[in-house]
Amino acid sequence: MFYSETLSSRYSYVAMILHWVMAALILFMIWLGWNMDDNEAGYQIHKTVGIVLLLLTVARLLWRWANPPPSLPDGITLGEARVSNAVHAAFYTLMVAMPLLGWLMVSVSPFQIKTVLFGFVPWPHIPFTRGLQSEGLFNALSNLHGLGAWGFLILLALHVGGAFKHQFIGERRPVLPRMVPKVFGEAEPPVYLTRGAQFVFGVPLAAFLLLTVSTAITRALPGPGARVQASIETPALPGAQQVSADDIAPNWAVDLADSEIRFSGTHDGNDFTGTFKSWDARVAFYPEDLMQSVVIVTVDVNSASTGKKLYDDTIKIEEWFDVQNYPQAVVRLTNFQKQADGYISDATLVLKGAAHTVPLQFKLAGENDDTQLEGVAQFSRKALNLGQTSDPSGGWVSDLIEVRVTGKAKRTDAPEVAVSVSDAQSKQPRAVETVKPAPKPQPKAAPATVKTTTAPKPANVAAKPVVTPAAKPTAKPAPKPQPPPQPADADAAAPSVLNPAPSPSPAVTEPPVAAPPIQPPITDPYVLEQIRKAQEGNGVPSP
Repeated sequence: MFYSETLSSRYSYVAMILHWVMAALILFMIWLGWNMDDNEAGYQIHKTVGIVLLLLTVARLLWRWANPPPSLPDGITLGEARVSNAVHAAFYTLMVAMPLLGWLMVSVSPFQIKTVLFGFVPWPHIPFTRGLQSEGLFNALSNLHGLGAWGFLILLALHVGGAFKHQFIGERRPVLPRMVPKVFGEAEPPVYLTRGAQFVFGVPLAAFLLLTVSTAITRALPGPGARVQASIETPALPGAQQVSADDIAPNWAVDLADSEIRFSGTHDGNDFTGTFKSWDARVAFYPEDLMQSVVIVTVDVNSASTGKKLYDDTIKIEEWFDVQNYPQAVVRLTNFQKQADGYISDATLVLKGAAHTVPLQFKLAGENDDTQLEGVAQFSRKALNLGQTSDPSGGWVSDLIEVRVTGKAKRTDAPEVAVSVSDAQSKQPRAVETVKPAPKPQPKAAPATVKTTTAPKPANVAAKPVVTPAAKPTAKPAPKPQPPPQPADADAAAPSVLNPAPSPSPAVTEPPVAAPPIQPPITDPYVLEQIRKAQEGNGVPSP
């Protein structure tokens, strides 16, 4: 047992330090809670200080049990003693309840923002609260948390007012020297100064280390999604976008150590940037035959790193990348086109079972053995269902996220034309062969002149038609029909300045005109009668 009676009239130095440090932190927390104004950094500070206060409260209760406080000064009435004890009990109740309420709020919040203490220490949610996540419960706990802040202020007023009343009003009793020695008077020190300190501070410290270390290990381990990834259905993609990485015969070797995939945007008005540390690319890119070019990049989304613990932990939760169920993202580059300043292609990002296609512009510089790549594209969080629970409007995190690819690659085949043997829709592995460019066409030789000779007639053969191979008869083109001569005056026909003689025009050979088909004779009496009447009406005698 650490409990023992003391003969002191003031608190120990450890109790005094805990008292004043916690009083300052509580006042700071009340001010910060009313002035965070949806500031994420403020929320993280608020949660950090709240957990610190919870641990300090546990240490203070253990210290109070191991080192009981001094008795009240003489002259304190029974009623005053009961009020003092009630205020102290309410203080300790709120010092335990307020951090727990805040911790429960974070755990059941539909936003599920991770808690990172001091900017780098991971802190878990309360276990077994996943099924309680709802906006209604979150709002109810938030209201209780706000009422607790007002409760602190009321108790503080009673506590300070009672102390000043006993110290300066009426029958003065020295209560302030018990917590502030040598300022408002002297007081006898306690008999034991550090009784049970190892136990008092070891318990909360051990609990803190256990929770933080287990949380760090849990977040670092691969989730169940790594085992069920193959069963996750991805959206149907058209054409060459269905090609898998195993179906590509790459003709470029990417230097992953000297290449980078970087993403950037804004959060709460501040720029942020990060990289994916683990990814792979299979590149079949033919500048001389862009239609046969396909690039597939596989990214381990769990390797995303921004250099800030809060961001790194938050983007991996279910609302964002959901790394436990979807540990990989795939980017397919197809439909390459040449531009004046580089190339452009369709970049289809498949993430969390959703596909989003945007243009990717990139440039290549250098020779085939040392080619530098720089490309950029912008993806929409809304199209990819990222952060749509906590920030659908893009008020905190920008909706457009820029992805920039830089790197170095080396071509591993000769710059020849790629010919796809299998269809892009086929599930069989794509066989890609290369053929050399066709030689330049040679000028064609002039056709030889064909002479036609008449075969001699056989002497001993009777005069009968000789059957020869069918030959297309050559007919002379029919002369162009001339218009009938028109009567004209002698002056008009004679050449003059106003009527010069026409210059001879070169002869034009017209194509042969096919003879009109022979119409069968008309035998219908009714038709013949109508023809006869028409001819009589025009003054033409009937036949």
